[in-house]
Amino acid sequence: MKKAEIILCTMGTRGDVLPFLALSAELNRRGYDTTLLANDNWEGLARQAGVRFEAIAPTDASQSGRDDKAFFVQSTLPAFRKSYDVVAGRAAQNPNLLLVYRSNMLGMESAAEKYGLAHVKVALQPSSIRSVMRPPWPMARLAQGPLSGRPGRVFIAWVYRFMEWRRGYYRLRNAFRASLGLPPHRIGRMGAQTEDLTLVLAPHWFAMPAEDWPRNSHCTGFLFHEDKVEDPAIASFIARHGAPLVFTPGTGVSDVAGFFAKAVEVCKASALPGIFLSAQPFDASHAPVPILKADFADLATLLARARLIVHHGGIGTTAQALRAGIPQIIVPDRFDQPDNAMRVARLGLGAAVLRDDKPPGLWADLIRLLTSDAGVARRLKKVASAVTGENAVEKGCDLIESVLRV
Repeated sequence: MKKAEIILCTMGTRGDVLPFLALSAELNRRGYDTTLLANDNWEGLARQAGVRFEAIAPTDASQSGRDDKAFFVQSTLPAFRKSYDVVAGRAAQNPNLLLVYRSNMLGMESAAEKYGLAHVKVALQPSSIRSVMRPPWPMARLAQGPLSGRPGRVFIAWVYRFMEWRRGYYRLRNAFRASLGLPPHRIGRMGAQTEDLTLVLAPHWFAMPAEDWPRNSHCTGFLFHEDKVEDPAIASFIARHGAPLVFTPGTGVSDVAGFFAKAVEVCKASALPGIFLSAQPFDASHAPVPILKADFADLATLLARARLIVHHGGIGTTAQALRAGIPQIIVPDRFDQPDNAMRVARLGLGAAVLRDDKPPGLWADLIRLLTSDAGVARRLKKVASAVTGENAVEKGCDLIESVLRV
């Protein structure tokens, strides 16, 4: 029998791709023949990491003002088909094939079903797992108070089904399955378990697994792809002005200028320097306090020297702040961001501002509170030590290998 081959697949932003790059590079080091499927703009990053790459989609469009359903039809479904076709071609040559893919990658899931392949589903964040016992925020409110217990779980299951029906994506997904000769999924079955293993890329204490999670799910810890490239301009700025506040908006934020204008006021009220991270233009040259604007920075390097970060709650940025041991203020927008924000707040490691219409004074007050509270500092130090001490890449690859040995 031919040697095991592993195809990994994800789509989206840098935060969606980096964990798969880390897994691919380590599996390569262990001697496996691996290929990463993702958006075409990540090819250079993959080649730099020594990872074989095949593009299945163009650069992910900005979420700001995007028609999500139109994007799904025009970009996501064709990418599902391309990933399916790649697997179909490889499966014909090598039945000893393992698929590792981000949750909701329908092309990979369908190929695994069609060809009877072993497959591993990857949850980049805990909210990716459908649970009625501990649903993601804001549905988590339904599992508390008068709706706790069995009545609440029944109601939450109904909410999941209603949302699935209302959004209508199940029709598009079932049409895709029908084109492959696969039977339709019923509403409510979209989250049914078919995979051999589910990897949750978060520590147990952050993920808080519920009893109704897939029986074969494992928390690996936060998984990082290390660059650690220091920007000379950023290093010089910090050397001159001290530990900064870091501000970075998410890709779904339409009013980037408004976000940074508020950040200027926050830096002024806090009398602290700021570093603004975004590819969108913003002129901070006339700010009343030292401000540095950069298109990009390696967060592993920057946050280790920062005082606090304000961001929109993507799991990658959240994890980097926890590893750096600095507080964070999360102003979430959509997808997993509100749930990540509430987890950080509940753990006493930062603050969640669930509406982005709050005045700059609130941010400034939260910064003073979070950077002066001894309890917050103590908890952050403990968490940073725990995150730094775990090797999630090795654990994830060990678990993937366990599927190959079955």
